[in-house]
Formats: sequence, C-alpha cells, structure tokens
Amino acid sequence: MTESKLLQIIRELLEDLTQDIVEERVVAYIVKELQMGRSLGDVLKDPYVSNRFDEEKIGELLQNKEILFTVEKELGNALSRDFRFGDR
Repeated sequence: MTESKLLQIIRELLEDLTQDIVEERVVAYIVKELQMGRSLGDVLKDPYVSNRFDEEKIGELLQNKEILFTVEKELGNALSRDFRFGDR
C-alpha cells in the first residue's frame, strides 16, 4: 500500500468519525429542544441543524431512536395536558 493510499484511508476514516460526532451532537440538540417544549418543525429550522445537514440527511436523522422516543414522549405529555384541562 502506498503512502498516499494510506493517507487517503486515514483521511476518510477521520471524516467519517467527525461526521458521526456532528450527528450525535445535532441529535442531542434536537432532543434537548424538544424536551424544552419546542416543536420539531421549529427545531429542524434552527441554523444549528439546517447549517449542518441537508433535507435528505435531516430525514435520516428523524429515524434516530432518541428523537423518535422524545417526540412520542412529548406528544403523550401534550395529549395528557389537553385531556386534563378538558375535563375541568
């Protein structure tokens, strides 16, 4: 293996690791913002998210288990609040 090929492999590996770290941080940001009561649509429009990922990648992010769990939980909380207030 030539040195240039080795450097290319190392560079690609580092780029993949960097991309994974960025994705983890964006997922954590989305989860945190959802837990603070913001809507998913608003969070996805934030520059922190939109400057890092295109629409296709955001679609992939929405399949993340942490995000799905948080959306489900926050939706359940919202429905619970609505029913409690509606019963009064």
